[in-house]
Amino acid sequence: QTEVQSALDDELIIYDTSTSTNKKALVRDIGCQGMGGWGITTNAITNYGTGNNFAATAFTVDRIYYLPLLIPRKSTFNTYAVRFGGNSGSSSNVFRLGLYAMDNGFPGSLILDAGSAACGGANNSVRELAIDLTLEAGFYYTAFVTNDSVVTVNRQNNFISGTLHDMIGLVNLQSDGRDSHLYENLANSAANGLPSTPTISRGSGNHPVVFLYNV
Repeated sequence: QTEVQSALDDELIIYDTSTSTNKKALVRDIGCQGMGGWGITTNAITNYGTGNNFAATAFTVDRIYYLPLLIPRKSTFNTYAVRFGGNSGSSSNVFRLGLYAMDNGFPGSLILDAGSAACGGANNSVRELAIDLTLEAGFYYTAFVTNDSVVTVNRQNNFISGTLHDMIGLVNLQSDGRDSHLYENLANSAANGLPSTPTISRGSGNHPVVFLYNV
């Protein structure tokens, strides 16, 4: 008998029920693992990246970072989140999250503007936005933006783009073969909302990690 615990428990437990119908003997406790750079458990998905750095960094003010996302099967999510690092910024500033369709390998039409929430408060805390979203299996782009210049958000390092490009058709975004994000600089986007169709630029460097949950 196999029992999948909640994603927050991060464990897959296998029981042996052959010796007694009333007693379960624990055979194995296996921690859930990421799949090929796509962080995934039963009900939690994060955007594409490599490595386990997850250090916190500040990002350019009002720069919208578009990051690839794979939904491996039809899924429903009620929470969209980021994790602030050692500096949570000012409560007079905000961060915003959104989701875009993928169009020929690039961000296409806006699917969801999840809204904004205030920065500030406790450092090293998960910041959540409530959503109600069901997605079919496929590729998407997450969007992250803040108008706070000092708030730090968990991020991953650059990733080698070749494998991702092969999957979604992006070619030669960076001459050195690396591409960590597509972005656009749009004034007041953190406070006033995301564009219905993005105008993207090609970027390099670190990228913020976002999470979709169903809890």
